[in-house]
Amino acid sequence: MLGVLALPAVLLIILVVFLPNSPRWLAQKGRHIEAEEVLRMLRDTSEKARDELNEIRESLKLKQGGWSLFKANRHVRRAVFLGMLLQAMQQFTGMNIIMYYAAAHF
Repeated sequence: MLGVLALPAVLLIILVVFLPNSPRWLAQKGRHIEAEEVLRMLRDTSEKARDELNEIRESLKLKQGGWSLFKANRHVRRAVFLGMLLQAMQQFTGMNIIMYYAAAHF
């Protein structure tokens, strides 16, 4: 009976080999020709594929993230620090215990 539940997982593992790489990932790695080929397979016309690849390139140029954004922007540092502080303080209030035992007492 449990073998029936494994069938979709096995099928997925087998079929994932045939999936194309992500065009965004390919463009991020500098493999723009391969990214355009994948987009041509997925889109109606090659013009739509080219337009989408250009959009991907532009978004990759504009994307700033990770530590560079955290280090460069004081407001981001403050927001992250406040979020971490609120999460830590929430743990000290005992709210988890109240939520866990509330169903038994009320």
